[in-house]
Amino acid sequence: MIPPLTVYAIDVNDSKIWFSVNTPYFGNEPRPGMQTAAPGQKPDYTLTVAPGAYYMLAYFEKSYFDALPSGSVDKPGIYSRYTIDCIQATRPNASPPPPCSGSDHKLVPVTVRTGETVSGIDIKDWYYIQGNYPARPS
Repeated sequence: MIPPLTVYAIDVNDSKIWFSVNTPYFGNEPRPGMQTAAPGQKPDYTLTVAPGAYYMLAYFEKSYFDALPSGSVDKPGIYSRYTIDCIQATRPNASPPPPCSGSDHKLVPVTVRTGETVSGIDIKDWYYIQGNYPARPS
């Protein structure tokens, strides 16, 4: 299950510059009142941004977060060194998995040039070790 998310590209140098896209709920059981992915739809996203360098984060979509138990913390999933070195580098049924320190959860800037499409930016690091990430833009 992947809850509905808002994916953000936040400018590395100015957090007031950002772009976002909402993703639907991916799971076996549709949730009332939630945009649900179509059968067979892959859990991915497309985000159009201006040329620049961005940190990529995802927060639970606001209505989903608001429905969580009181006291829930609004922390993001991030695109980090851990995502690249540990999660993306691990292949199904790999033996052994790649060595991972598991401690480098720093944001990795993604540079986008004019007319360029960047792919493979998987926001899969939900381990809040560093915790010093940009706040949800508003």
